[in-house]
This record gives sequence, C-alpha cells and structure tokens, in this order.
Amino acid sequence: MAARRDTSGNWGVATALSVPTSGSTTVAVEEAAAVDFLAAPTPNPFRGTANIRFGLARAGEVRLELFDLAGRRVQTLASGVLGPGPHDVHWDGRDAHGANVRSGVYFVRLTTPSQVFHSRVVALN
Repeated sequence: MAARRDTSGNWGVATALSVPTSGSTTVAVEEAAAVDFLAAPTPNPFRGTANIRFGLARAGEVRLELFDLAGRRVQTLASGVLGPGPHDVHWDGRDAHGANVRSGVYFVRLTTPSQVFHSRVVALN
C-alpha cells in the first residue's frame, strides 16, 4: 500500500481525525493503518540538494540507495534499523566517494521489511 497525496499535493501516511459535531460529543474517525511509502524526491530535477522522504509503518531494517542508469550503486543514503513514521534524507548530489555525480537520471530504491519502492531523480550540475 502506498502513501496518499492530499489535495495540496503533500505526501504522507494517513492519521487520525477528530470531527467536532454540533452535539455534545465528538465523533472520531478510526485511525487508518500506517503504511510504508517512498515519496518522489524534491525538488526534481535538482541542483545542489534533493530531499527524499519515506515512511515506515513499523520499525525495521531499511536501505535507501541510489543507482545510475547502468545499475551501479552510486550512494547508500540510509541503512539500518529505523523507527516507524516519516523520515527525510538529503542527497547532496555526491557519490559514495564524495565526488559530484554527472547530470542525469538516477534511480532511488527503498527496501523495507514489507516491500521495495522505486523512484527517479534528475541531477543537474
């Protein structure tokens, strides 16, 4: 299950919502199930730094990696056990050795305990 986009274009997991009524009680909408998600990197294309937002339904082992068009791993941005909820990672356009990457398309892969997500980001130099 993927994250939802609201009417303003923001990505995120569903949360509980309380709606006041004209009566003396409050009606609550049941909490929606949390889901793992990978949002599109922003800005995209980017020059300088791109933000990659993802979320986890529950704590678990994750890997957030970037690959070039040839399928070579360029950078690992996150690896290890992370807690539930949203996470933001910034990519500065550098590879694992600290060198600036070339302009072009790069693939983002997020691996969570429940599934694997893919996205693209375009670097401009």
